[in-house]
Amino acid sequence: MRIEDAMPRMYSPREFAREKAKKLKFLVESIDSYRAGYFVSLQEIKKTIGDLDLENHIIDWNKVIECLNDIISIPQRDRRFNRIIRFDKVSSRLLKISFIGLVISTILIVMGQNPHITFSALLTTLLLTNISYIMRLYVSMNINKIYRERWDEVTKYDEFLRKIVNVLLARLRGELKKTGIDISRVKIKLYHRDYDGIKVLKEPRKRGGYYTVTLAR
Repeated sequence: MRIEDAMPRMYSPREFAREKAKKLKFLVESIDSYRAGYFVSLQEIKKTIGDLDLENHIIDWNKVIECLNDIISIPQRDRRFNRIIRFDKVSSRLLKISFIGLVISTILIVMGQNPHITFSALLTTLLLTNISYIMRLYVSMNINKIYRERWDEVTKYDEFLRKIVNVLLARLRGELKKTGIDISRVKIKLYHRDYDGIKVLKEPRKRGGYYTVTLAR
C-alpha cells in the first residue's frame, strides 16, 4: 500500500467549503420539513451537526434537538399509539412472510412442481402482501390524523425553528461564496417561504408540497 493511500484525503479550502455547504443545505431542508410535519432521521441531523462542529453560542443545538425530538414523539403521547404500533409490527411480519412465500413460489416454478400448488403459494403471497400494505396505509393515515388533531404541539416551535433556519441560510450563503459557486444556481426545497434572503423559483405543485427556492443576491 502506498503511503498516500493510507493518509486521509486533504481537502482544498474550496472543497472543504463545498462539503460544509452540502451539509448546511441538508440541515436547512430537514429543519424546515419538521415545521411542516415531514420528518428526516433525527440521528442523521445529529450526525450532520456534529460533522459541522457548529458553535453552541450562536444556536443552542441541544434545544433544537429537544424540539425536533418532541415533535416526532407527539404520536407516542396519544392513547391510540399502542394499537397503531401493533398494526405496524403485524404488517412488517406479514411482509417478511410474503417475501419468503415469493422465494418458495419461485423455487416451485423452477422445479416444475404441481401448478395448483404453485398457484396457491403465489396467491397466498400476493394476499399477504396486499394485507401488509393496507395495514401500513392504516398506520400512516392514523399517524397523520394524530398530527392534524395535535398540530398546535408542532406549531408552538414554529418561530424558534424558523429563526434557526434563517441562521443556517446565512451560514450556507457564506460557505457558497467561499466555493465560488453562483448562489442563485443552488436550489433548495422548502415547505415554507417565510425566511430571510430567499427567492422563490417554483411554487408547490400541490397543497402541502415544497417550494423550490434559491438564495437572493
